[in-house]
Amino acid sequence: MEKNKPLKKLKQNGLQRRIAVSLAGVEGGARLLTSHVTSAFYQEDKKAQARKNALAREATAFSQKLGELKGAYVKIGQMMALYGDHVLPREVTDALRQLENQTSPMHWEAVEPQIKAALGKRFDQLAISEEAMAAASLSQVHRAKLNRTGEELCLKVQYPGIANTIESDFNAVLQMVKLARWVPAGSDFANWMEEIKAMLVDEVDYQRELRMTDHIATKLQHDQRFLVPKTKPRISSRTVLAMQYLEGEVVTHESIQNLSQRRRNDLAKSMLELFFKEVFEWGVMQTDPNFGNYRIQLKTSSEQPDKLVLLDFGAVRKLDPAFMQALQKTIVAAYRNDRQRVIEGATDLHCLQANQSQTVKESFADFCILLMEPFRKDKTQIPEYALNNRRQYKWRESQLLKRVAKLGAKSIALEGFQSPPREFALIARKLTGVFTFVTALGAELNAYKIIDQYSNTGPSET
Repeated sequence: MEKNKPLKKLKQNGLQRRIAVSLAGVEGGARLLTSHVTSAFYQEDKKAQARKNALAREATAFSQKLGELKGAYVKIGQMMALYGDHVLPREVTDALRQLENQTSPMHWEAVEPQIKAALGKRFDQLAISEEAMAAASLSQVHRAKLNRTGEELCLKVQYPGIANTIESDFNAVLQMVKLARWVPAGSDFANWMEEIKAMLVDEVDYQRELRMTDHIATKLQHDQRFLVPKTKPRISSRTVLAMQYLEGEVVTHESIQNLSQRRRNDLAKSMLELFFKEVFEWGVMQTDPNFGNYRIQLKTSSEQPDKLVLLDFGAVRKLDPAFMQALQKTIVAAYRNDRQRVIEGATDLHCLQANQSQTVKESFADFCILLMEPFRKDKTQIPEYALNNRRQYKWRESQLLKRVAKLGAKSIALEGFQSPPREFALIARKLTGVFTFVTALGAELNAYKIIDQYSNTGPSET
């Protein structure tokens, strides 16, 4: 794939950027209104399709506008796509997902002054590669070397001025979506956007990310299956985060895909166990399921395991204790196929309300129970096509995520269904990312032992 061309600067000043986004909202709303008037003469089925097509066109135009403006707008759009399934129309989230490709790095001449200003005299202690090794919407990463010791580092460099534009950029996007009439009046969209903004504020707080990286490193210091880069506080600042450089390949790399089934299974177990540690032990979770946040470092001797390299802790969230306990209760109940306890746990999570119909409650319970299918001891509860000849669960062939998505769509369509709280949406996205990673490994394993250690002492026992 051809790389995006480096940028010399982020386009336009703050006022111009806000005007551009607001105009996109006005234009989109006007064109949608025109489309509604025109489609009024169609038959009902053609009318609905015409409106969907118009919405898709306007969402694509808006996504392109955010991509042109770069910076925080791209990240806002990416996060709206990632977490907006229950708040925004599907046509909008589909269009915003195209922003994943809008991650052009900035020219060295644009970021070098930022690094010099952030590090001062420490800048001279480093030999920094001028070409970015990775780029995201808010920052880019450069390899560097300590002149004195030769130690290799990564420098995560925040784009100039990004932290100062978050508030105004969010307000502009919020206003645009209202003008475009993409969300109904009285929806939870504004509160949901505030949660997205809080997450973004955390992501540009590099001192917080440094602390979270060290925190997770301490949790995993005695587990040889995981590697967390060591941070370099003395070479870090508010806008530059320095850490150890660790080699590794992405899960889709040929060298990983060609590993033996056993080694791929072991990596899958590591990823699954990491998720359960976050939920049942730590109360902190890396909520960004992007494959780019993980690398795999292959073992060099038979005495050591292949290692998961964990990167980027800007999206780590602390779980509220009450939410964490309710989540544990729901997971354990779903694992046990205890429908009533799932409904109780989901009610504690505020995913269900006491006054909702039994049909809605049962549908949500079915959704949660299906998610726990890979952990079933009783293989009669698993489709035959999802099992190999050793009765092990085949993640890739199971098509689990497609079946879960289909069942979830049915639940959403039920009368009386209400969108789950934002915290649950974050967990659902994380779990989807974990399952996608395990599926990419082509894992074939029985994973009930991973959750068994928690199910015997979890909150559903109390």
